[in-house]
Amino acid sequence: VSNVAADDCENVWCVANPKASRDAQQKDIDVLCNVMDCSPIKSGGACFEPNTILDHASFVFNTYFKDRACYPTRCNFGGDATITKTNPLPNVAADDCANVWCVANPKANRDAQQKDIDVLCNTMDCSPIKSGGACFEPNTVLDHASFVFNTYFKDRACNPSTCNFGGDATITKTNPLPNVAADDCANVWCVANPKANRDAQQKDIDVLCNTMDCSPIKSGGACFEPNTVLDHASFVFNTYFKDRACNPSTCNFGGDATITKTNP
Repeated sequence: VSNVAADDCENVWCVANPKASRDAQQKDIDVLCNVMDCSPIKSGGACFEPNTILDHASFVFNTYFKDRACYPTRCNFGGDATITKTNPLPNVAADDCANVWCVANPKANRDAQQKDIDVLCNTMDCSPIKSGGACFEPNTVLDHASFVFNTYFKDRACNPSTCNFGGDATITKTNPLPNVAADDCANVWCVANPKANRDAQQKDIDVLCNTMDCSPIKSGGACFEPNTVLDHASFVFNTYFKDRACNPSTCNFGGDATITKTNP
């Protein structure tokens, strides 16, 4: 039995045979999950839904198959699996990934979405939604869940199977946090909100200066004067904002910063 050519492996899949016994396929799942990572099909996992033996078996069969270079003998399991040339979970085309997002389903349960946040934040950087982070506001489960869902989704090339979480997430073609157009980024700035608390803004400065170069606002630096919290905060906020292509979500800091079209 010949191997599938390397350039063809991405065009074949190993799925559960719909005519086979579900009990037998469940046994296959149990056996394979002793030797591979099956967390995506566990409750709360990205591929838990649809929660059927057929779908879960397809996940484990295909993962096993792909990990073994699509060798045809690795997709049979006594007739419980079969090879197909039809992608059961099509990826979004690479040039379309920039135009789709994974957001929290507004109809889903907030407690369940908070649980999703907690699980995902054990495996990814969630500092932007922590207090003082660029995406902390709006401080709602819905918004924080959208951040973690979309980060997970984008890191996995917008594969539709990575945006579900038991129905807690959904794909949208409407950008929930639109970037400023590249040619407009030069004409917007992120400055300290004059109505915000100075102590809070000083804390923002301290946090950001642990991750960026703040020498210009140190004594003797080009931007040290005016030596006020408001001016120094505007420097760090705007530097952070510009480094991130003027994404509006990176200019908030719990209301300590605001976007302006007037060059400070």
